[in-house]
Amino acid sequence: MNNNPLHLFWTMEDAFDQYEVNYLQNLVDLKDEFSPLAALVLKTTNNQIQSGIVFGKELFESNSDPIIRTCIHHWVIGSIDSLYLPSERVNWLNQWRFINVNYHPWIRYIKKYQLAVGLYFDSLLRDSLALFEQLLDEAKVLNYQRGIEKCYFHIGLIYRCINQIEKAHFNFDETLRVANNRNSLRQINKVNDLKKSIDMSFWHLNPTLRDIEHYLKQGHFRKARKQLLHSLRIRRIEGLSREAQSETMYLALVSLAFNQQKRFSNIYDFCITDNVIKEKTISLALDLKLNLPSYYLEELTFLRQILGITRTITLSSSHFLGVNLNRIKDTEAVQVIQKLTQTIKGLTKKEMCNELWNYNYDPVIHDPKIYNLIYRIKKVFQCKDLIVANSGIYRINPKYLNI
Repeated sequence: MNNNPLHLFWTMEDAFDQYEVNYLQNLVDLKDEFSPLAALVLKTTNNQIQSGIVFGKELFESNSDPIIRTCIHHWVIGSIDSLYLPSERVNWLNQWRFINVNYHPWIRYIKKYQLAVGLYFDSLLRDSLALFEQLLDEAKVLNYQRGIEKCYFHIGLIYRCINQIEKAHFNFDETLRVANNRNSLRQINKVNDLKKSIDMSFWHLNPTLRDIEHYLKQGHFRKARKQLLHSLRIRRIEGLSREAQSETMYLALVSLAFNQQKRFSNIYDFCITDNVIKEKTISLALDLKLNLPSYYLEELTFLRQILGITRTITLSSSHFLGVNLNRIKDTEAVQVIQKLTQTIKGLTKKEMCNELWNYNYDPVIHDPKIYNLIYRIKKVFQCKDLIVANSGIYRINPKYLNI
């Protein structure tokens, strides 16, 4: 029996990926110091994920070895991510304060890996991509084959999200190469299923959401509901967090389209937390001429007031906030200010890319450019809070608007 806890854990990961239940059960039956860890992996293999998380907490608290604690922590976080439980994830990430990360390079690797996955869930794709590429090199140094496989897979997912299909295919092929060498049937099946559906119009959430709105406007409520269910299924399978609030908005609107007013109210009141999305929900319901209860009109007035989107800006000739726009050399900054003064809806990153540079928005490439532009605008007008952002929509801060 291998007495190195890290290498033994790697064999347990291999057994999990190969569906080798008997091997894990044999480790449990040995009833040695590593049997509880094998029992934890076995619970996940048998789809007892929730009980595995509870068992993992007990195991973590009863063990002091940094390597074994990290193995437990890593396995539980993976189980939590498979169910997409954000609050539970945060609680477990806080447990890192009880682990000495300097004890072993693999421990540091796992902590950064969990951070990279969190960045992906939070749609910070540029940061996530950079970290996964760094982790890929570290996994190769550690000869951690499962880590190499997972890094290639996540890099492929990110490229898929930003519609770089060729790069996505390359990284998925690399994932398969490593997975085949490990006989990782679980990962092989996952990648093969994904590659069959790598057509971005099928997998990317944005077009899916646009289709839902299109069907609603055309009065095709059943098609809208079908597309919504498809989008929700993708989110559940992939553990995505991007545009979750928008998806919830369409869930509310589809409910209202089928005259399920109580359900609409419950979703609106308890599930939609972003005021920008609340305002958009009511506005769309009115545009679509859905049977919206009248008291939501007062709610809409209130929301627009606090968001400042019913106010307009009066440019005094070519001046704004005491600055002569004609004297500003940064033409892009002037363009954005002029566009923001001409709309009550604000500008999305996609709109900025399209209108300023005539590009199709790519978060990995264009986010830094947009952030730099917003910084320059604030610097030009010497006003740090001039531009505010809610749900990816940029607006002039309401306190600088003239009613």
